[in-house]
Amino acid sequence: MKNKVVRIVFCLMLGSIFCLLSCRSNGENAAEQLNEAHQLYLQGTSSNHNSQYEASTYYLKQAEQLLVDIPVSHHLTAEQAEQRNKLLGLTWFHLGNTSESEMLYDIARDYYRKAIPMLDTIDNIVYLACAYRDIARTSALTGGNTDSVLLYFAKAQSYAEQADNILLQLDIDAYRYQLCFPD
Repeated sequence: MKNKVVRIVFCLMLGSIFCLLSCRSNGENAAEQLNEAHQLYLQGTSSNHNSQYEASTYYLKQAEQLLVDIPVSHHLTAEQAEQRNKLLGLTWFHLGNTSESEMLYDIARDYYRKAIPMLDTIDNIVYLACAYRDIARTSALTGGNTDSVLLYFAKAQSYAEQADNILLQLDIDAYRYQLCFPD
């Protein structure tokens, strides 16, 4: 009986050690994935700025896949989970920009919409203003309902005002008048 108890305690200890090692390796793996996703994100945004849209899409989709594959669980620290969400939001935002550059307006709008909940966690509200502006713009370019387009422009303008970004406010106004009130 004593040997049986000792074996059970030993197995429980081994199981605990395995669990600790597994959690640690998953956390380290998540950190590696975050780092790799960040590098891919940077390559993607750089390619977009250089009008290399195919390369941009490739790198950003790779970053997206890595970020989506990171399990949001107890294996991530709070800092890692926040970093993942921010990077995923920015990746979706830039996938929207790249799609819009290729005149894939419906796809771009979907990415901007996906990005908004993640961008809402970032302290920089300029991204939110830009995402709403870009949803309005892509909606207008595809013949969207003028009332909903104007609502998106209004949301964008509100965030631009909160950010006290006059250039962005002027940009939003210019798009609103150009797309909603031509001539």
